[in-house]
Amino acid sequence: MSKRPSPSHSSDPAIPATSQSARRSSKFRRITHTQENGPVGHTASPHQSPPPHRLKWKAEAGTILRVSLKNFMCHASFTYRPQPRLNFLSGVNGSGKSAVLTAITFALGGTARTANRGTSTKSFVRTGATAATVELTLSNQGEYGYRSDLYGTELTIVRHVTSGGTGGYKLKNFQGQIVVDKRVREELDRILLSFRIEVDNPIGILHQDAAKTFLFQCHPHKLYEFFMRATQLEKCKADYFEAAAEREFSASILQEKVEALPSLQAEKLKWEQKLQLVEDIASRDNSLQEKKVALAWSVAKEAEAALNVALMNVQKMEIKAHKAEQLSQEQVTEQKKLKKEKIEIEKQIQELAKAKNERDRAMQELRKVFQKEKEAENLQKKSCHELESQIETKKSDISSLEDEITRLKAEGDAEFVKIVNERTRRIETLAQQVSTWHDQVKATEGHLFNQVNNQERLQGQLLEAKAVSSNKNRSLEVKEKELKQMRESGNSKLLALGSNMPTLIGMIQRSKSKFGQMPVGPLGSMINFKPEVSDEVKIIVENELRTLFSAFVVNSFKDKTILQALMKSAKVQGQVITTKFMPEKYELTHGSCQHDKHRNLLSFLDIPNAVAFNVVVDQRRLEQILLFEHDCEAQQLLKLPRTVPKNCLYGLTMSKNQFFPAPAYRTYVVSGHMNRPFLQCDSKDFIKAMENDIEGLIKESRHAQTVLSDLQSEVKKGDIERKRNEKIINDLKCKIKAKNMELSQLKTEAETEQAPDISALEEDRDRFQSELKELEKQLQTEETKLEELKQLSGVAKANLVQKRDETDVFGGVDDLSEKLGQVEETIRKTERDKAYYKKKYEDYTTQVRAVDKEADQLKAKYNELVTIAQKCAPEPDHPLDKPDKLRREVATLKNNLSQQKAAIEPKEVVVEYMNKHHKLLEDAQTMVNTIETSVSKLEKMLVMRKKGFEKIRLSIIRRVKNYFNVRLAARKYTGEIIFDIEAQTMELIVCPDGADPAVAKRSMKTLSGGEKSYSTISLVLSLWDVMSPPFRILDEFDVFMDMLNRRAALQQIVEYAKMKRQYQYIFLTPLNTDNITVDEDLSIIRLEKSQD
Repeated sequence: MSKRPSPSHSSDPAIPATSQSARRSSKFRRITHTQENGPVGHTASPHQSPPPHRLKWKAEAGTILRVSLKNFMCHASFTYRPQPRLNFLSGVNGSGKSAVLTAITFALGGTARTANRGTSTKSFVRTGATAATVELTLSNQGEYGYRSDLYGTELTIVRHVTSGGTGGYKLKNFQGQIVVDKRVREELDRILLSFRIEVDNPIGILHQDAAKTFLFQCHPHKLYEFFMRATQLEKCKADYFEAAAEREFSASILQEKVEALPSLQAEKLKWEQKLQLVEDIASRDNSLQEKKVALAWSVAKEAEAALNVALMNVQKMEIKAHKAEQLSQEQVTEQKKLKKEKIEIEKQIQELAKAKNERDRAMQELRKVFQKEKEAENLQKKSCHELESQIETKKSDISSLEDEITRLKAEGDAEFVKIVNERTRRIETLAQQVSTWHDQVKATEGHLFNQVNNQERLQGQLLEAKAVSSNKNRSLEVKEKELKQMRESGNSKLLALGSNMPTLIGMIQRSKSKFGQMPVGPLGSMINFKPEVSDEVKIIVENELRTLFSAFVVNSFKDKTILQALMKSAKVQGQVITTKFMPEKYELTHGSCQHDKHRNLLSFLDIPNAVAFNVVVDQRRLEQILLFEHDCEAQQLLKLPRTVPKNCLYGLTMSKNQFFPAPAYRTYVVSGHMNRPFLQCDSKDFIKAMENDIEGLIKESRHAQTVLSDLQSEVKKGDIERKRNEKIINDLKCKIKAKNMELSQLKTEAETEQAPDISALEEDRDRFQSELKELEKQLQTEETKLEELKQLSGVAKANLVQKRDETDVFGGVDDLSEKLGQVEETIRKTERDKAYYKKKYEDYTTQVRAVDKEADQLKAKYNELVTIAQKCAPEPDHPLDKPDKLRREVATLKNNLSQQKAAIEPKEVVVEYMNKHHKLLEDAQTMVNTIETSVSKLEKMLVMRKKGFEKIRLSIIRRVKNYFNVRLAARKYTGEIIFDIEAQTMELIVCPDGADPAVAKRSMKTLSGGEKSYSTISLVLSLWDVMSPPFRILDEFDVFMDMLNRRAALQQIVEYAKMKRQYQYIFLTPLNTDNITVDEDLSIIRLEKSQD
């Protein structure tokens, strides 16, 4: 059952008047609703100019005049005629509002995805129907009208779709006649382009799902995407990329054309060659006969050469066999000689070690004797000082007694008591003072004794510091001289091995006639790293080779003696290795350590010289040393016997640890790595390193000089302090002597006055004199003993110094040990060489027999071939090509001649085809030049378009920001739009309280739903200001607003539209529209859900 429509309160002629039958067939009904309560709209002040809505509304091509739906979604039949101004289409959810918007999108060529309605347009067919049809009539008037002569003032787009998913388009003119029914979609695209309609542009048609995604969620990336689509900048980017793809396509076409040129050139050349072949075919018969004769004699000559080679190989093999036998015998002789040398060296080492131990024990004994004598001397000095002090005291006492005796004899007994008391006080005072001075003398003497010992120690350090400073200065002079030579020399690596190394090389070159074979070396100049080796690996490998860098290799002991003499004359220290020179490098396939993941050290080196290569293998066995990246890898591989690779000597890791394999598994830290790499450095690196060494020596020399100056200053201060203490001691002793004399005198006086008996004083004087003589005699004895101790101490010190300064004759132990190691290694090598030469002798003998047999066969073959060649023709007197080449030439000539004679094209045909391909090649070259010009223009155009796009984008951003601030100001909001082009984000900052957005920085997440919706509506209006689609459709844009913000937003939209008085506006809303004022510019149509 259908319902009657509500009475219309609108006088707008655009309100549709549906037929009664249409109403019966639809489950929905449409009503026009108008109410004046709380109107929303523009109210003009009496003092203002006439309101904008009195002005004429500008007509736009593309304005929607009518949309008819048949069996489309929820509508069985429905027609909607919006007016060309403001339109509100309201209704509860499910009343069919969005279906009208979907129908508009569908008619304009949109897909189900464009309308956010699934994935297929067949879902638009109403349930129970077989097809759905939409007719959309657009205005074709105004500035942007399209083909008015064909369509008239309006055109209608008809699109239908079946339940099977098929469909099509038709275009009608203003009279309803079908004017286009083929290739309609292309025509429709041109119409939409003319009307400035983009179906997928959210600023023209904003679906509710798009509004929710782009605006109400306010995600920065989604907002930026919304902005790019709304402003058509995204389409500009797509067009740019399409143009770039076109340029790439053109470039690929150009490449294809260019690649085709060689084939055309080849084809042209082929016909030119055919022409030449036609002209030269007669002369090729004679050439064929000549080639056959040359082939016969060339084969004979080849056989002769093979015979000569075989005979020469026989001779070479015999020489090699004899040489191998001779070398094997030499190795036996050499081995015996080396074993004798080994025994002699071991004996010398034992003798030197024994002598060195005896010398060390003697030094220890001498040091103990010197210390003992020095201690005895110091004790004797102290004893002498005590005796001298006692003698001085006795002399003072004797003098006092004599003075007192003299006084008593001269004086009488007057004032005895007074004098005695005064004298007693004086004696006590003097005794206390003398005791204090004695303590000071003892303390000062002890300090002086320590100071003297310290001065002797400082004197020793001063001598050592002078020697160190002198050595540093000499080293600095040597290094500066080496640096100067290195800069002047062309081979800095030789200088890096020693300043005299170039001199030694020159001496060797001048003495080459003395050597049986020229020495090879220094080895450091013949060893290089392969290009891919890293610096860390280079340091590890060099650490294994560092003792060989200055070494030379000689072929015999005679050459070794000559070279050692030259090295001694040139003052060059280095090892001389004796080994038989071999022309080939060792075959290490079975003797080296191989692993899938880890390389041996020899694989990092490039040693072109065979002798140097063999010596490195003999001396260091690098082919059996594996390098690991991490310690755990070495542990895992070498810890168990079953996992240890064959022939593995040990392993090294990048962390400089050494791993010996199981069953004797152990680990060591490798010490003594080279501070300055040799092999991996070039001349500049060596000079830089030498400069750094000189700079370090300068610092060390300055430090040594500073230490020397400090020691000299300390010694000088010690001398001053010693003299001061000696003066203090002498002054105190003088004072003590004076006070003792005075004290003795007072005591004598007291004794005399107590017992005027002078005889007692005389007895004391005599006793003191006797004691004095005894002390002087004892002092003389002690001084004699002191002199003897000084002589003994001096002799012990001289012996110790002499023994210490003796030339160290035992330094040769290390050289002998190194020499012993070399001899042992040479013995092992001679054993290997003996086995090697013996096997070579056997191999060469076998080869001699085989080559001799082969020579006999070649001789018979040669005689046969010469006989055949002589039958053909005499031997040519010019050089002959190889038989293989002549066979190919003969076969080619025969084949070509037979084919050409059987089926050769006429000359006229060949000339015709040659001219044809010449023309094709010229045309292709012209086309290539044309395409190259086009591609160049396209590249310049792309650069210009990119710059233009960036300028347009910047201009649109500025305008949108400005319009956005104006829209917010209507509600006294403040805010800003922040664009991040690189991150492709757009963030809205809105402050409803009017605060400074740069300070408050409130994001959209902090706003209420209504404030957020109002802000996004302001953004949409800002985008409307910069874009110009003929109609703007918003679906359920106000559902998230509160009443206050919805009222403000609607008022702003209406005022905006009436102020602009341009374009068509259609708003779909499920909310109440009673507070919206209906006038001549605004129409409200409400759809109600049918109760059927």
